[in-house]
Amino acid sequence: RNTDEWLFALNAVLFGKGPNGRHVIQFVVHIWSCPKFNYYGSGLLEIREDQMIVWSKGEKDEVVRWNLGHIRSFKAKPSLLEIVAGSRSSTGEGVFLFGTQESVLITHTLETVIDRLAKQKRAKIAKAQQVSWRQREREGETEREHPEQTEEGKN
Repeated sequence: RNTDEWLFALNAVLFGKGPNGRHVIQFVVHIWSCPKFNYYGSGLLEIREDQMIVWSKGEKDEVVRWNLGHIRSFKAKPSLLEIVAGSRSSTGEGVFLFGTQESVLITHTLETVIDRLAKQKRAKIAKAQQVSWRQREREGETEREHPEQTEEGKN
């Protein structure tokens, strides 16, 4: 790869930014014949904020789109990327193979993006729990401030 491509890939992995600041990273792959795909040949594997899309050559047609949460696993092998999709994915359960010299970089990118998604989800859950705790705390203060209302309500 030339220097510009590596710089782009490194920027995308570190900062999650593709061209024009979009969260998109693309890799050249060879799409192998598969009954679940209506295409085989050269293509692009695109990793976005929460999904992976495989495009036919020239980004003319979408071959497959997976939500990253529906990908069970992925492995880099020499000149090969293995994606294992779960039963709730758009293709259903299956093992999908793509020829690529960038399998290691793709797996590192997927790990980075999935890690970021998990952190965002944990932060969202923690914030919701904190809001819930504050609401319960305020409700408790209201009961303590007006004990007669609580007592009357019980009688």
